[in-house]
Amino acid sequence: PPPPPMSQFYNPATGSPNPSGSSFHQRPAAPTYGAPAPPAFAGHEQQQQPPQQQQQPPQQRQGGYAQQPAYGAPAAPAAPQQPGFVGGASWQSAAASAMLGGGGNPEAMLDAGAAAGAALAASAMGRFAPGAAELEGSLKSYFDVTSEYVAAKVRRVLFPFLQRDWKRLQAGEGWAGPSADANAPDLYIPAMSLVSYVLLSSLLLGGAGEFSPEVIPDLLFFAAVTQAMEIAMIRAGYYVMAAPVGWLDLGAYTGYKYLGLCINMLAGLVGGYWVYNLFLLYTGSAILFFTLKTFANNIPRNTAADGPKREFVVLAFAGSQLATMWFLGNTKHLS
Repeated sequence: PPPPPMSQFYNPATGSPNPSGSSFHQRPAAPTYGAPAPPAFAGHEQQQQPPQQQQQPPQQRQGGYAQQPAYGAPAAPAAPQQPGFVGGASWQSAAASAMLGGGGNPEAMLDAGAAAGAALAASAMGRFAPGAAELEGSLKSYFDVTSEYVAAKVRRVLFPFLQRDWKRLQAGEGWAGPSADANAPDLYIPAMSLVSYVLLSSLLLGGAGEFSPEVIPDLLFFAAVTQAMEIAMIRAGYYVMAAPVGWLDLGAYTGYKYLGLCINMLAGLVGGYWVYNLFLLYTGSAILFFTLKTFANNIPRNTAADGPKREFVVLAFAGSQLATMWFLGNTKHLS
């Protein structure tokens, strides 16, 4: 083939075609200072560089740390938190506080662990028993007692003839609790008295040689059924009179008789059958008078016109306490 024309070659120093035709053998002249860079060969295409990505990652790490957004930039939305069960915090956070919040103090860690356990129990109770939280809140108010209240209440139950004031105190729209009013009903004294009565009765049966492991639950069940029937009877009396009353209030009022039963059982264990009956006569009269004054000052005077007389219902309520005290007395094993 014929050689290519000399016009296809150019001088790299000047950028113009080489007229001499000896561009491959001539040394190119050095470019002057400040002259533009020579272009590449016309037959060679410039390599296309890949375009740089415009999108940058949301946070660039510099030196191992996440770069913070610029000042004034809108903050990224926070991740939604899992709803807790108690007070907006889950029991897992309470457990973490139990492990980390103690600071090495065993007592503080035990307290934090107890709080975590209480939060877990409350969350489970709220999920599986929706009404249990309200009942727990009501029961707490009946066990909110002080040592001064317990001493004053025991005096009122055992020596009601010396008391003059039987009216309950009001707190806002409701009644004051046991910690602020000595006439308020509580469940602490009835519960402790019931347990003591069952233990004393078991001791009496043990002295007679008739104790067995089934005695304690049998005595507790028998006393609970008797009190439940008594509460149902009194609640029916309130219903026919169209008078309001709470179930827990009736449970407290009908539970104070166990305090007298404990004293009677102690007297019977020490002195025998006749001493027991003498104490029963006094404690039964005291409980009767206490119940009479309590219901008389807490049942509204304006009751249903077609219902029973208020005075007769109050006397029936008070008499039922003396009858159940006699019924629950374990006197057949006394000498």
